[in-house]
Amino acid sequence: MKKIIISLPNHDDTTRYLSEQSKLLIRKIEETGRAKFTPVEGDEFVKTIFESRLKSTNFDFIFLNSHGLFDSIIGNDGNFVVKAGQNEAIFKEKIVYARSCACASKLGKLAVEKGCTAFIGYNNFYMFLFDPNYMAKPEKDELARPFFETTNLIPESIIKGSSVGEALEKSRNKYEKEIARFETQNTPEAPTIVALLKYNLKIQTALGNTNAKI
Repeated sequence: MKKIIISLPNHDDTTRYLSEQSKLLIRKIEETGRAKFTPVEGDEFVKTIFESRLKSTNFDFIFLNSHGLFDSIIGNDGNFVVKAGQNEAIFKEKIVYARSCACASKLGKLAVEKGCTAFIGYNNFYMFLFDPNYMAKPEKDELARPFFETTNLIPESIIKGSSVGEALEKSRNKYEKEIARFETQNTPEAPTIVALLKYNLKIQTALGNTNAKI
């Protein structure tokens, strides 16, 4: 069984939604018996606790949800958890997916230089739509669905045995299907959904060994 560490911050609506959508994936994967998730949730997602958890177990895969900057991943307390030039070496010999704004552009590159096997993330600010009325039932939120089905597919594919590159290609194919579907819809939100999906696809990237698997 694969061992996965996942961050589930909750200090604002954006991070709460990232986490709730991730919990859908956790339930789906754990039902198959393929992997066991170790969540770092809420106020636990700070630098000291995350580093301690990461060092305590030889995790196969790191899945991070959080706010991000070009050089860092931000914790539940608003301070950095991982920052370029300070502690990016904690990703050494790991495959990382960071669903966090912009951090692939600098942090991801430096992490790979310091031995991270592969870093999947975004070169600019990742964006999505959601309806706050569905915070307690995210699987019902049609505004958010295309943004999370396309991105949850990355860790799901890797956990099921795909390489980093294969997982990214599956995500790209799903993006293209969702874009095509919403381009035919005559709803007020459809043009914005299409524009954001195209944007997120453009900034999604993988660094390091894209043939790597867990």
